[in-house]
Amino acid sequence: MAFREKITWISLVTLVVIYGGYFVRVVANAGPTAPSPLIFGSMLASTVVLLIVTQIVLTTIVAVRAPREANAPMDEHERLIELKGTSIGFYVLVTGALAGCVAIGLGYSAYYTANGLFFAIVLAEIVRTAGRLYFYRAGV
Repeated sequence: MAFREKITWISLVTLVVIYGGYFVRVVANAGPTAPSPLIFGSMLASTVVLLIVTQIVLTTIVAVRAPREANAPMDEHERLIELKGTSIGFYVLVTGALAGCVAIGLGYSAYYTANGLFFAIVLAEIVRTAGRLYFYRAGV
């Protein structure tokens, strides 16, 4: 498995597991009244920090095992895979943004709207990453 494909797997797994945990907590806190901004903000910040630290540690481990591949620039094939994955993720992001606009128009609370928009961003990144893995595996 190529270095960048390994990094993409790390991204996909950490995104699903860590942000999955975040959204489980969001749903668990759902109710007629939204949690305080302090609880929401600390929960979001700790999730993002955990994701960053986890990805840095795992990427470093993979890079230490293959330093030559880690320092190699992206070739044309890898850039094409990145572009195709980003294209797919973009459609998910736009759909989520439009859904967020509808939620605002329907009067949903800022807590739920913000988490809905954040979910759209996370889902778009997961789809983008999964798309890249598909194209790595398909040999596109």
